[in-house]
Amino acid sequence: MIKQLVLRSRSIREFKKGERISKDDLIDLVNTARFCPSAINLQPLKYKVVDDAATCSRLTRMTRWGSLIKDVELPPKGKGPCGYILVCSDDSIARSIEFSRIDAGIASQTIMLAACEKGFGACILASFKEEAIKKTLALPDGMTPLLLIGLGIPEQKTVLCETDDDGNTAYYRREDGAHVVPKRHLEDIIL
Repeated sequence: MIKQLVLRSRSIREFKKGERISKDDLIDLVNTARFCPSAINLQPLKYKVVDDAATCSRLTRMTRWGSLIKDVELPPKGKGPCGYILVCSDDSIARSIEFSRIDAGIASQTIMLAACEKGFGACILASFKEEAIKKTLALPDGMTPLLLIGLGIPEQKTVLCETDDDGNTAYYRREDGAHVVPKRHLEDIIL
């Protein structure tokens, strides 16, 4: 069951225009993530949820999506996320930013899987304008943004495939708009 959810949960970079995700749904995703393991059980992560269209549009302009795909704007105009969850480290709790980054990865993957289970698409972003996002979201001092998760109703089709003999893992967009994501062969990752 979890394997099927992982196979369905992909980095979505195109969302259905005009669709919304409620603030309650975004908060429920955070509530799921709060039960994740945490280094030394410090639980230093704090979350900012965003569901209003104007702020989502501003945040989208502060991010980079799918840098390997050069020939198309991602997300396409009008097909950006309708919700965001910003994952931050509370510096007053965290003992090290490295532990917070690990916790953020675990929590973000959990949010992505929970979103997929609800029929939402998500993309975890690490490429964003940190200072602009802090200002836009009026984050209090001592909050370090780690990851930004864009969410919406997926419109993008994603195809998983095995890497070719050359081992190239670069994802790409086909002419039909599908995103192709090569994965290494199992025998290539088992030591």
